[in-house]
Amino acid sequence: MKVFRFILMLIGAIVAGLAATAFTASLNSLILFLSLMMLFFSSLTLWLRYRVYGGNDPFLLFVAFFILYNGLFLLQVVWSMYRGIPVSSSFPVSFDPDTYLKAALASCLASISLFAATVLAMLIPVHTKKQSTAETWPMPTLRAGIVAFFIGLVLLFLDFQRIGGFFYALSLPRGVRLNLLSEVRGSLPYAPFIFAGLALVWLDYAQHRTGKFWAFGLLGFLILLMLVQGDRRFLTYAILIAFAAYTGIRYPRFRISPRLIMGLVILFIAYSFFGQIRWLLQPVLFGQISLQEAIEWVEQNASATWFAPSVGEFAGPYFTLLYSIEYSYPPEAPLKGMSYLQAIPNLLPRSLYPGNKPAVICDAFADFIYQKYMPGRESIIGWGYSPVAEAYNNFGLWGIFIPFFLLGLLWEWVARLRYRSRTGIIVYVLLMPQVLNLNRIAIAWSFQECVYFIGAGLLVLTIRAILPRGKARGLGKA
Repeated sequence: MKVFRFILMLIGAIVAGLAATAFTASLNSLILFLSLMMLFFSSLTLWLRYRVYGGNDPFLLFVAFFILYNGLFLLQVVWSMYRGIPVSSSFPVSFDPDTYLKAALASCLASISLFAATVLAMLIPVHTKKQSTAETWPMPTLRAGIVAFFIGLVLLFLDFQRIGGFFYALSLPRGVRLNLLSEVRGSLPYAPFIFAGLALVWLDYAQHRTGKFWAFGLLGFLILLMLVQGDRRFLTYAILIAFAAYTGIRYPRFRISPRLIMGLVILFIAYSFFGQIRWLLQPVLFGQISLQEAIEWVEQNASATWFAPSVGEFAGPYFTLLYSIEYSYPPEAPLKGMSYLQAIPNLLPRSLYPGNKPAVICDAFADFIYQKYMPGRESIIGWGYSPVAEAYNNFGLWGIFIPFFLLGLLWEWVARLRYRSRTGIIVYVLLMPQVLNLNRIAIAWSFQECVYFIGAGLLVLTIRAILPRGKARGLGKA
């Protein structure tokens, strides 16, 4: 309780001091004030979560990604305004300063809501009795994981047959390839089996039941496969799942070292760089340009702006918030929770959906921007969708508090789930990718991934558990 009193006193002092000057400050200062408040409450949440659960807490990681997708962009906006230059971005439209101010307020409210959720959660006792290795993950699952992983790979290559095959698809520009895959019916659920298999292999590795070969071999192969496709999202999923499985068993309260922080900074720079050059992979692989020509292009075009938040991965989702505020899109807002409810029918594939399947809010937004501003492009740009924008479009500015508070309680439940049972651990591991995805896409698509990933993981576990002992040995330890 002393910690809580100290936190409340600190918050009160900071808010009072900053608010005293905010009312007489310029617009730039107000945006900076709200941005710093968002970073302050987010940092407090990180600190509280780290004290209780450690660095592999899903709530903590969700807030860390929240800072990356919101805080970095706002700081660049403030920097640009103070220098008197336009905010450099890849957006098809520009925004008024008042829009940035309102967006900063929206992000700040979301961070306060997450902080309130973690404070409430900490008032409820957590039973985290350290379990023995056998109690934590009693059943060997190496071969079951390998089988599931390779089933997923087969489904992946079959899925690409819808548009001419895997290697033909790689010859197409990435945007064209993704659009074709989304337009043609009959998609196969390869990702749930690939990631469920990877999770089971890494859980077995964490129990010392197998060596590094299969764990790092499958992870490395998957990373290479995603690099060839230019898919940073699934690449990050693979790393998060391996991290959650390994540390969830070995280090229930994982501690972050300076070396790890340095590694994450390097990884962040590498991700930003890869995002700018991944379009070169397709022409290099298929001989349309030489490797030397690709290197020369990078040398001639490389710029510090490649690493700016307004032109990289974090720009797209924040664009959805800015556009929603300034241009009141979608026009039927407030949606009063309809985009969240749409997650349930969105579970059905188009082939099974009765009638025409309605577009999810992020897909409708991407199509609208394409038609209005970029009709000459060869493919639709996927902007993602900020959870702040979705909350704003459903419940208005002050209603942002509700979805984020509930989201915080959901992550608290996931954090505690890993201590309870074998099922709880696999659910925790397979939900870990959503710490990223929920910061960059609409709830409907994130919910679909949650259900499919967990469903595949529990299906493989169930088959592994009910097989006769002699046959199960073949799906167990190597």
